[in-house]
Amino acid sequence: MRRIALPAAFLCLATWSATVHADIVAYDNTMDVVDHFILGGALNNPDGPMQTNEVVDDITAAPGQGGLAITELSALVFNDNSVDLASATLNIRIYDATGASGGPGNEIGDLTGFGFFLPANSASLFVVDFSSINVSLFTIPADGHFWAGFWLSNESTSTDSFTDITADRLNNFGLGIHDPAAVGSSDPAIALIGTPGMDLSSFTLLASADGGPTNFSFAFAARPIPEPGSLSLLAIGGAGGLLMGRRRKRNAA
Repeated sequence: MRRIALPAAFLCLATWSATVHADIVAYDNTMDVVDHFILGGALNNPDGPMQTNEVVDDITAAPGQGGLAITELSALVFNDNSVDLASATLNIRIYDATGASGGPGNEIGDLTGFGFFLPANSASLFVVDFSSINVSLFTIPADGHFWAGFWLSNESTSTDSFTDITADRLNNFGLGIHDPAAVGSSDPAIALIGTPGMDLSSFTLLASADGGPTNFSFAFAARPIPEPGSLSLLAIGGAGGLLMGRRRKRNAA
């Protein structure tokens, strides 16, 4: 299992990107998204650790992509706060599908990124591309099935301490949801929610309050490894005013 932490120096502001620009896209559910799910779950703990709920979604890669080494990962993050924020830590964890009844099992990838810029009342596409340094984030299992987990926290990976973000503001972040995915697939009736770090058996089925999809807005892709020095490490939190007047939000129970 590979764990990667992104220091603040690797994070910058960019504009909205409609798709993942890579040669091989295994899964993409970041396009045409106007809905999102509010994570919730953070409890007030001044000067101590705070984290939102973790949502975990089933992913089936496009046909033939089992065994692909993923070098580029994206997540569409919503900030429903009325202020710009750059003090939340994004966490993405990848699991294989060896759990009970094909549920999430062993952890096969882990990414933490701090300091990405999230404009007020907006959607931002967070993109990480490690192809330039010949590093893969994880390898898709041979059968093409895996699970992706997502949550936010106040841990600062650059200073090994905690940021000044409040629980209320953490609870106003969300993750895009859409169905169907543009590339690959996910069951719109299956997603899990629970406390990060707890046994996955304690996670519960996430049911949509209005019957809509619970397919979260992730994208996973692979780029050919470039020649040394031809590209720099890219980790982008991009801002986009994504139909803000018409988008809906759903809250964690």
